[in-house]
Amino acid sequence: MNNSDKVYQQLLQQSMNVIARQIQSLEQKNRGLRALTDKTTVEIEGLKLQYSELKKAYQAHQERIQVSERKEAKLDKLDEKSNNISEQQQEHIDKISELKQAQSNMKTARAKRKVAKEIIKQQEIIQKLQKQQARIDLRQKAVMLPKFYRMKKRAKLLNRQQAKINQAAFNMQDNQALKEMLEPENKVRDRVRSAIYDIKGAYYQRKFEHSQAVLETMKDSKSNIVIRGANAITMSKKAANVLRTAAKKGMDAVHSLMEENSNTTVKQPMSTR
Repeated sequence: MNNSDKVYQQLLQQSMNVIARQIQSLEQKNRGLRALTDKTTVEIEGLKLQYSELKKAYQAHQERIQVSERKEAKLDKLDEKSNNISEQQQEHIDKISELKQAQSNMKTARAKRKVAKEIIKQQEIIQKLQKQQARIDLRQKAVMLPKFYRMKKRAKLLNRQQAKINQAAFNMQDNQALKEMLEPENKVRDRVRSAIYDIKGAYYQRKFEHSQAVLETMKDSKSNIVIRGANAITMSKKAANVLRTAAKKGMDAVHSLMEENSNTTVKQPMSTR
């Protein structure tokens, strides 16, 4: 594995750590009454999707992101320097092993002290090489970071939008399940509730379809600016009218049921003596 690949995996791991802390913080906040809203839930779900993608890339030892030709040449030179440093480090590590072996066979304290000084010298050389390696790591990160951050931002926006779709789907499923628990043919109250669930179902359906349309627009765009603007997409007049019509029909059904229930209540005439 080239050093630039190793540095890229470090970036992945650092991003995973940050996202994990964000998820933990949001989950702590999203308790009690706050859990009644979908906003934080969507944010958490989006972060979890992003974390999952980063984890898969890390575990698969995915090759690093490709940058411009000029930057790739720079990364190659830095990889070559890193390889040379690694070879030098290994040479001094081997030298220390030889010195320790020789020291263990020596009989006089003077000879052992002399070898000990040489071991310290070799360790100091290794420390200098490690500092050189750290500087190379930082330079390679600086080369990759601009594109890495753009990719990370794009992934965050796309995953958050996917989380909106998932949340709308969950709402539709739960709404339908609650509706199926009713007995509208037997109880007027449940018939009213069923009509209300129909209104909610129409709303969640439109929200689901709208979120999907926004996601497709975001995927087709290569610009994060355009992606951010995709959230401003509104439903067409036709779609909005469909939703309003469904809501109106639902409310008409509710009112009709309530009126029917009211008419079934017959006042008993007062008795006379």
